[in-house]
Amino acid sequence: GDLIWEHATGPDNSQDMRGIAIYQDMIIQGTTDARIVALDARTGRQLWKRYPIDEVPVRTGTSSAGVAQWGPSGVGIWASPTLDPDRNRMYVATGDSYSNPAAPESDAIMALTMDTGDVVWVTQTTPGDAWVAACLSPDEATRANCPEDAGPDHDYGSAIVLTEVGGRQLLLAGQKSGVLYRLDPDTGEIVWERRIS
Repeated sequence: GDLIWEHATGPDNSQDMRGIAIYQDMIIQGTTDARIVALDARTGRQLWKRYPIDEVPVRTGTSSAGVAQWGPSGVGIWASPTLDPDRNRMYVATGDSYSNPAAPESDAIMALTMDTGDVVWVTQTTPGDAWVAACLSPDEATRANCPEDAGPDHDYGSAIVLTEVGGRQLLLAGQKSGVLYRLDPDTGEIVWERRIS
């Protein structure tokens, strides 16, 4: 039960870490503050780190409470990555943007290389979904943090399934919107979508 190592993925260690995936000597983890990190399982050394949004945030305005607003932001990772070692890929489902403009990587399925974290493809299923919990607040000052034209909060909260049907591999991703998507793991193309709730 002795602590072997520990690793803080962020500068203040306050981010909410979600499920991990392990392959050989690599641990891959997503965080709700929008980071994907790969660590050496033996030493805890960081192998790579990726932010789902490549674009640098810029000031977009001022809230009704007088607070500077910046975007794009958000795109947290709420569930464990799905690993596909045969393709050297991992798949993550992303959350809402936390501000406008909503990033194209929000409410999306992303494929990244397992060894470097490079983005292979991104398939967004709900564009324009900028949302934070402040949107639900009865307090007007708190609600001022809600993005203008807030989206429907249709991010992904569960891991993607990699499976095989009829000799062909496929990805299944269920969104909070109640829609299940089947995607091609090589291209990210949506093969079909079905409303299930």
